[in-house]
Amino acid sequence: MSLNLKNWFANTLALALICFGFLLISGVASADAYNHKMTVSTCDPACYGDPEETLQYTISVENTGDNDDTYDMTIINSTIPTGYTVFVIPTELSVDEDDTGTATLYVKLANRTTSTAGGGELGQVSFKSKSQNFDSGGKSKTAAANWEVNSIYGNTLTPSVGEKTVNPNENVKFEVAVKNTGGNTQDGVILSYSANGIDDWDIIAQPSTLDIDIDATQYFNLSVTPDIEAVAGLKSISVLATSEDGTTIASTSVTITVNQLPALQVDKVGSSSKDVEAGKRVYYSLEVTNKGNAVDTFNLEVDTSSLPEGWDASLDQDKISNLGVDDNITLTDVLVVKAPDDAAADVETQIIVTISSDYNSSVNSTYTSRTTVLQNYEPKLAIDGSDTQSAKPEEQVNFTIKITNDGNGEDDISLSLIGGNSSWGQLGDSTFTLAAGANDTTTLRVTPPKDTEAENGYTLIIKATSEDDTTSTTRNIFINVLQIYEVSVQVSGDSSKKGDPGDELSFEMTIKNKGNGEDTVSLSLEGAKSSWGSIVDEVELTSGETKTVNLTVNIDDDATVGDNDIIVNGTSEDNPSAYDTGTVKVSVNKQFKVDVVVSSKSGDPGSTIQYDVRIQNEGTGNDTFTVNIDDYPTGWSVDPVSFQVEEVPAGGEKVVSLNVSIRSGEDNKAFTINLTASSDEAQKENPPKYANKTVSIITIVNQEYWIDLSVDDDDRTVEATVGVPVSVTIDIENLGTGDDIIAMSIVDKPDGWTGLDFSKSFVNVAESATEQVTLSITVPESTAKGDYALSIRGVSDCVDCATGDKSVDLVNLTVEVDLSRGVEISTDVTEIEKLPGTTATFTIDVKNIGDGADNLLVSILDDDLGWANSNVTSLTLNKEQTGSVTINVTLPEYVLANLSNQERNALQQNSYSITVKVKSGGDLSKSDTAQLQVDIGQIFGAKVEIVGLESITSYPSTETDAEERTEKFTFKLTNTGNGQDSVNVETIATTYPDEWTVEIFQSPSCSSSFSGTIGAGQSKYLYLCVEPDQDSDIGNYSVLTEFSPNDGIDPAVQVTVNLEVASPRRELEATVIDSIKEIHPEYEGSTTQNSVKFKVKLDNTGSNDDIFIPEIESTLEDGWTVTFFQDSSKTQSWPNSGVTIEEGELDDLWVFISVDDEAEVGNETVRISVKNEEDDPKARQEVDLTVVIQRPEIVIKQSNIRIEIDGVFGNASQVKDGDTVVIYVDVENTGAADADDVNVEIYYYPKKAPTTQQEIDELLIAGFDFDDSKNTYIYQLYGSSGRSATIKEGKSKELVSDDWLIKGGEWYVEARADFDKNNDNGEILEENENNNDARYSELLRVKPDLQITAMRVDSKYAGTSGTTPNVDDTVTFTVTVTNAGAADVSDARLYITADTSSESNVMLKDRTNQEYISFNLDAGETKEERFRWKAQLEEWTAFTAEINPVCDDVEINSFTCEDEGDGFSEETGRMFDELGRYSDNVWPRSGLFEQSGASVEFSVLPDFKIKKVVMDPSTPQVGEDVKITVTLQNIGNADWELSGTLQVIFEDSTGTELKSVVGEAISKDDSIELSFSWTVPEKDNKDFLTLTWTIDAGTGNYEIQQCNDCDTENSGDGTDNDEYVIEDFELQLQAVLGEIEFINTLTERELVKGVPLLIPFLVLVAIVALAIPYALVRRRRGRSPSSSSDSDEEGDEGGSEDEPAAAPPSKISVAIVSTLDGKTANVKVPSNMPVNKLLQNCVGKFPLPHANFAVMLNGVAVDNNLTLADAGLTDKCQVDLVPLE
Repeated sequence: MSLNLKNWFANTLALALICFGFLLISGVASADAYNHKMTVSTCDPACYGDPEETLQYTISVENTGDNDDTYDMTIINSTIPTGYTVFVIPTELSVDEDDTGTATLYVKLANRTTSTAGGGELGQVSFKSKSQNFDSGGKSKTAAANWEVNSIYGNTLTPSVGEKTVNPNENVKFEVAVKNTGGNTQDGVILSYSANGIDDWDIIAQPSTLDIDIDATQYFNLSVTPDIEAVAGLKSISVLATSEDGTTIASTSVTITVNQLPALQVDKVGSSSKDVEAGKRVYYSLEVTNKGNAVDTFNLEVDTSSLPEGWDASLDQDKISNLGVDDNITLTDVLVVKAPDDAAADVETQIIVTISSDYNSSVNSTYTSRTTVLQNYEPKLAIDGSDTQSAKPEEQVNFTIKITNDGNGEDDISLSLIGGNSSWGQLGDSTFTLAAGANDTTTLRVTPPKDTEAENGYTLIIKATSEDDTTSTTRNIFINVLQIYEVSVQVSGDSSKKGDPGDELSFEMTIKNKGNGEDTVSLSLEGAKSSWGSIVDEVELTSGETKTVNLTVNIDDDATVGDNDIIVNGTSEDNPSAYDTGTVKVSVNKQFKVDVVVSSKSGDPGSTIQYDVRIQNEGTGNDTFTVNIDDYPTGWSVDPVSFQVEEVPAGGEKVVSLNVSIRSGEDNKAFTINLTASSDEAQKENPPKYANKTVSIITIVNQEYWIDLSVDDDDRTVEATVGVPVSVTIDIENLGTGDDIIAMSIVDKPDGWTGLDFSKSFVNVAESATEQVTLSITVPESTAKGDYALSIRGVSDCVDCATGDKSVDLVNLTVEVDLSRGVEISTDVTEIEKLPGTTATFTIDVKNIGDGADNLLVSILDDDLGWANSNVTSLTLNKEQTGSVTINVTLPEYVLANLSNQERNALQQNSYSITVKVKSGGDLSKSDTAQLQVDIGQIFGAKVEIVGLESITSYPSTETDAEERTEKFTFKLTNTGNGQDSVNVETIATTYPDEWTVEIFQSPSCSSSFSGTIGAGQSKYLYLCVEPDQDSDIGNYSVLTEFSPNDGIDPAVQVTVNLEVASPRRELEATVIDSIKEIHPEYEGSTTQNSVKFKVKLDNTGSNDDIFIPEIESTLEDGWTVTFFQDSSKTQSWPNSGVTIEEGELDDLWVFISVDDEAEVGNETVRISVKNEEDDPKARQEVDLTVVIQRPEIVIKQSNIRIEIDGVFGNASQVKDGDTVVIYVDVENTGAADADDVNVEIYYYPKKAPTTQQEIDELLIAGFDFDDSKNTYIYQLYGSSGRSATIKEGKSKELVSDDWLIKGGEWYVEARADFDKNNDNGEILEENENNNDARYSELLRVKPDLQITAMRVDSKYAGTSGTTPNVDDTVTFTVTVTNAGAADVSDARLYITADTSSESNVMLKDRTNQEYISFNLDAGETKEERFRWKAQLEEWTAFTAEINPVCDDVEINSFTCEDEGDGFSEETGRMFDELGRYSDNVWPRSGLFEQSGASVEFSVLPDFKIKKVVMDPSTPQVGEDVKITVTLQNIGNADWELSGTLQVIFEDSTGTELKSVVGEAISKDDSIELSFSWTVPEKDNKDFLTLTWTIDAGTGNYEIQQCNDCDTENSGDGTDNDEYVIEDFELQLQAVLGEIEFINTLTERELVKGVPLLIPFLVLVAIVALAIPYALVRRRRGRSPSSSSDSDEEGDEGGSEDEPAAAPPSKISVAIVSTLDGKTANVKVPSNMPVNKLLQNCVGKFPLPHANFAVMLNGVAVDNNLTLADAGLTDKCQVDLVPLE
């Protein structure tokens, strides 16, 4: 747009606005008087309404006129839609000036079927407001109201069929009509459904959507398929039709009836395969799930048809009621299976339980249990033979071990030896596979080790372990270690001594017991001279003990000269075969002595007596003795009278026979003869000695006894008559030498001859006299005819006279006897008749018809039964005398019970005969006999016994059959007579009615009448049959029966029986088979588990069948129940209405008593009664059933907890860190019931409970668990993995924990049984719940105990001759450390401290520059630890070693102390807790560390000394310049490196002071050279100077410390040798001669002009002459006071005046090449340095890895022991180092 156009447009707009404003102003000024505005409320974008809904609009009328006004409100009808109703209220509206009034417009929409009211239809109505002052200028205004018709929806659903039946997973369809009955538009209907519990159903609407016009109807099918698991029953499904607005829903419902399909699922709970001990029960649990589609009831049944014999299976519950769909029920322990007591291991029994639907029993499932008999491991050990044997050390004995498997299955049993002596034994076989009940044997060979102490009862423990590795048993065998007896006897000191007879000598004997036990050594002396000695009888010694005893020897006074051995025999008292001997030698000096021994003798006159004369040499050497005899009785003779006894050894004797003849007729008395023995050797002595002995020989002359007996020849034969005395006279003559008393006796006579009597038995006969004695002879009556010898003896009265020749004499007589014998018997009666039970008596006359009196013998023959007897068995009758003998024959009573068959048969015969015989006692061939007979008469008798009942009760009124009413009594009839008899039997009616039938029969069937005949002693059974009539009155009736023997002649025997006619009877007998039952209630056990059953036998002893009902009479304890069943398996209960038991029949009543699981121990009696249904008191019985509540009593005693340490039983003190500890616990069951599945726990825990989280975490990581009951953390060694044990009543079980690899700490060990953290009493109820746990008796204190037991340094540094280490030399401290405790330690620390001159307790550093070394030390271990210290410059003393110190003392921070130690540092302050045992952690315990007798101290310091001073020239003249070379040597113990200032100051005593500073290090024993340039001064007043060289090592803090004692020639501190002085250094003027450059030849000298050659020569000679003493003086003056150590060296140098002083060694440059790595070092070293020193320096400084190198010069190895110069090294040479390793 152009600018002009824009300007035009702006101008035009402005003009228009001005005009418009003008118009407005002018209009207002001309407004009407009546005017208004009308508006209507509107909706944005429109108002909405449903058909037939009334919409309201607000019309506002504003009066804009000048006057009040009224308006007519009207609708413009032409705008109203069809079917609508429109109106305005009010129709007139008055509005004040400037006010606004409102009216309401109402619009009612048409119904839904009107076309104008269709959904979404738009509508409009017009209305107007007209001023009533229209004519006065009022206005009429028109406006419109708009709306839109809402779409509305409404449908009706109608199923064709409302209910159908279907099976799960089957389809059914419902046809449903949908009609649009409420909509105003076509509706798009979405079809759906809803119902509960049909999530898995398949439901489909076909189709799923419908488009339905207004009031139109359409159809769809609802397809319904219940899922396979649909629950049976009615299910209502809501069918929904949702309009397209999404909110309008129409619904209806259809009903589905789902048919019931029963199904179930059975699952095992826990294992369905279990192990059971023989004789025990096992319980199975199962879960039943209702998999049907309806609530169902299920029945359970156990199949026992295939149950093995002895097994029992029952169900604790047989029905599950009303189990919901998919509900399940767990039947805990519902199946109870009991194994028989004798069940074999590993036998498996399968039991099937069938669970079936009650709705349809064909729907079932099974549960199968498999019960395997658990192997009961029970090894048993026995010893075949004794369990104790004896053996010596190293001697083998064998035991036969019998191993038996007492378990119920095959077992692999292993044997082992345990205990401290297990190494003694060796098992032949150690593993056995044994069937149940089988056994085997093995041999245990036991050998006690050498040197085992003798003692009884060494124990070896044999352990048998079953294949389960937990069941074991032990058996002890015992070894009595026999004592080995060995004795040593030795002489201590001098074993040979001399002495004279009578002297006492003493020897020391050493006795040693070399055996293995206490012994008493009996000491005895042996040898020819053992009697000389005396020693203690015995010495008591322990094994190996030695004692010294004294042997005292008293040389016998009669000892002979020479050596005599006395043997000391030491013999074990307990074993005489163990002995030893020691021999001492006793030398006896020479002596002379003789003794004569001769015994007195007696002899008869005229006899010769030989005497044994013993000549005894009691001297000490061999001797010859002269014997002389004199002074013997007249008429006697002695032979020999004099003789010599030659060569009798000392102490010996010789026996010489001496014959002494007694004169005949010598008197009876003693005579004496003298004998003298003299020593011949004694007389040979010079001077002669005399040794003799005189003795008297006594001879006693005996009395002579001599007698002679005689009778006349006519009297030697004596005729004698029996019984008539006859006499014989005997003469006795005494022919001896004295009076005599003669003893007379009969020494030989016939037997039985007693009638021999002397007139006197002792006859006194004087010497040479004769006496007589008479013998009376009476022959006995019983003597037979014949000749009989008599011998008469006479004996003199002396001791030996009875055996002498003359003192005894005999005389023999013959007695002639002649006679005859005979006997005769007679009797008047030989036959008598008697009845049994009586006696027949016979009298017999007996006559002696022989010669003389006779003893007649009476005997009875043929008396087979011993019925006869005689009043005498013998009688003595004189010749022709008659005697009487009575014979009684007694027949026994005919009582059958008392008779033998032989006796009974004999009494049934006609007679009994015997024979009586009488014999002559003098001649047994003479006899006579008599025959006697007893005739036996017949007796009659009968005995009747009632066999069975004597009284019978009958109930005839109830028995219509006569046979049933017949009652029978049984009799036993016996013929008690001794012959056949006819017994009459008669039944007598006593009280029974005549209508009864009563008869006797031989047959029990009441047939065959009795004939009456019965044999002797025989018996017959007879039957009394009684048939009462049916109408018999009630009462007792007796029947008398008589039995008459002897065909009715003898009195009858009667018996009476009773028959009771009674009304029907009600009776019951109840018998408990076992009225006492034991039970061990299980904790929370089922009623089946906690019940016992009793069997009660019910016997209907009444007369009729009856119904019996059991009831409980006792008041039951809480939790107890009693139930009654007809069988033991509880399949058929005993109905409350009772059970019928027939008359006389038995039935079993099973009573089940369930007890409370917490029932108290003891007996609980439950009384039950059984009654019949009429409750007849006679048919009521009560029985008591006793339930014995038994419980186990689990006991763990402290004494039953043992620990095994590495396989050997021990105690807490033997436990070491790292040991494998196994805990053995014997758990006892002292109760009266088995304890099954006992939970036993073996655990340990720390003494100190953890207090920090770190400590807790460490325990948790290690496997500890917190235990509420202990309030600490414990570690389970047994029981953590669910292990349990069964402990039989009265038994114990050894439980063995897992291996415990024990670590350091303090541990409690405990065991507990039946522990339940949720129940204080555990799962096994006991009377005493407080004895189930125990703690091991000792605290396992696994702590270390560190000790230092020794310390040493390298031997070269120890002792008085020890050296001192150089700087950086390694000093090794070897410390012996011991861990005497029980815990291992790791990273323990060893510190070494020492004192220096300025500081105490300086911690040394090892070669790694660490202040300690670490080491590990196991419990019980001893080892050496080495602390290698590099020596430092210092004076070191008081070395101390310490282990495990206080951490603060050695600056170990608290974290390290705690973390690297054992965690107890907060308590101990140390890294390791040693339980306060720290006193031996330091070495030395006190004082200073010493070794090899001297304190270990090191002065590791240098010491400087001026070794020598060399001046060049050596004898300078005044004014001459002198080069002074000072050799400074380090004689200290350490190298000196450059540190501080070290210099030598030279002073010449004239004020000149020169200094030379040391500029290089000085190694130990090395030297350096310092040079001074000095001009010899001229001092007018001095002829001599004092030259002083002083070592200046600094002062104060800069002083170089020197060794105080390194210079052995000086004492003092390290500066005592720092000065070198030359005194009296002579000042010499310059010579007049020119310089002598060479002294090889004189011709080379440059001479001073004008001086003759002779003069220089003479001067030279003088100089040389003066030079010798001068050199000596100079040598003396040039030696410092401390230079003695260099004297030899310098002496060699000054040996000749012509030889100048040796030049100091020069330094040479050497290039050293290492062939290892090619490196080269250029060094400058003294030429006198040894090659090996150079090599050592290279090792330390090059560096080289080792010192094993060869030094090669020009390819040739040099000798390392030479100096560099001697080895050929020159300046600027090169050497190569070649390794030899």
